[in-house]
Amino acid sequence: MKSIFKLVLSLSLTPVGLLGLQQSAMALTTINANICALTDSGPAMIRTTRGIENPSDFLRIVVCPIVRTAAAPAAGFSVWVDGSLVTPSPAHAGEGLFCALDSYNYNGQLLGSTSLFTQTPGNFDRLLTLPQSQAPTFSHQALTCTMPAFATLFDIEPTTP
Repeated sequence: MKSIFKLVLSLSLTPVGLLGLQQSAMALTTINANICALTDSGPAMIRTTRGIENPSDFLRIVVCPIVRTAAAPAAGFSVWVDGSLVTPSPAHAGEGLFCALDSYNYNGQLLGSTSLFTQTPGNFDRLLTLPQSQAPTFSHQALTCTMPAFATLFDIEPTTP
């Protein structure tokens, strides 16, 4: 009888215990950059499990979809952009990676944009943030990047700031 009572008590308290352990958490959705699409018909990009690489000697523009799993919090909607740049040849001095995070409403009207530019050779991990007012519930976001010669985008990570 005692063991049945303990079993019933533990089973009835388990949901309460689980509710007490719940925490608010934003799922991190990492998007491999090999999903990004070229905006022109120039030479092909190299798509691998590590991302997308510009193997040409030309600037290339790619558009990457952003998967948002929740409404933007009060602090805004943020996206980490990870990649790598090589030291440019003298012919490409001054070139760098430019990325813009754009947000559109359900009619396709631009709500807001924020951007980054980097020329530093090596791996980079940069954060772009839109205010909540520019990323409302019924909106979608995209990342457009101009990639210099031999640049690589690894991934895009929507997150909270």
